[in-house]
Amino acid sequence: MANIRKRGDSYQIRVSCGYDKDGNQVTKSMTWKPEPSMTEKQAEKEVQKQAMLFEERCLKGCTVTSVKFEELAEKWFEEYGKPNLRNYTLDGMRKVTKRVYPAIGHLKVDKITSRQIQQFITDLSVNGKSLRDGKTLARKTVVHHRLRPVSIMFSEYYFYLIAYKAEDEEYIPTYFRVDRITDITEHRTKFELDRKYDFDEGELRRKILLMFPGKLRKIRFEFSGPSLQAILDKLPTAVVIDIKGRTALIEAEVYGDGIKMFLLSQGSWVKVIEPDEFVAEFRAELAKMCGKYI
Repeated sequence: MANIRKRGDSYQIRVSCGYDKDGNQVTKSMTWKPEPSMTEKQAEKEVQKQAMLFEERCLKGCTVTSVKFEELAEKWFEEYGKPNLRNYTLDGMRKVTKRVYPAIGHLKVDKITSRQIQQFITDLSVNGKSLRDGKTLARKTVVHHRLRPVSIMFSEYYFYLIAYKAEDEEYIPTYFRVDRITDITEHRTKFELDRKYDFDEGELRRKILLMFPGKLRKIRFEFSGPSLQAILDKLPTAVVIDIKGRTALIEAEVYGDGIKMFLLSQGSWVKVIEPDEFVAEFRAELAKMCGKYI
């Protein structure tokens, strides 16, 4: 269990990660500072949440507080990239490092700020040159969005800006790959979010697939494939409602359309049950697929 200690206007969170080969206890720590607008009760509640998330990251081996970005990226290439990615995919990602490493490779991961990332993107869009012929980078079709940014997170090999669209009163989070943003204008208009709309990165990671945006919905489907556990591992919110023979009835809460792509990849092992609109979407997609073979 995480140990929490109040130090001035911040909190120190310390987590035990077990023992090394010599029998010495291994601990990791982080400092969390509450927003000035938080009451003491709100801060105590939030620090408990931060401690739980930090402990979870430590137990999964995801803490990288003292690691430089380039060192972490190279370790990822060696330990995950080479064994799991195709060569052309890996080569494409390697090319990006020629631009990224000089900009933020020397920075420790927990010290990289959204402003530093934006400065890198802005400089790339204004002064960037092609690595192939040295010509100015071409500006592709630009789409403008007015956003209320709430977080930056890393998922599926990329950094994403998480934001609510300014005109959206339902507060459905949308995601934008940071490397595809060419410019940002900071508006003078400020906004405040009701705490019920606070963005929860942990919840999003549990309920989204392939970073496809969309509304939150509860789905049910049957799975009759050889590895039920593989489905449950892919969908952290999944619950087995019933099992009949080799067919399991599964319920899960998910964001966006990534779930549709994932379930379609399971072929005839999957039958979508609820909600009706999701069943209709599935049927329409299957009809399009079959139409390609007529």
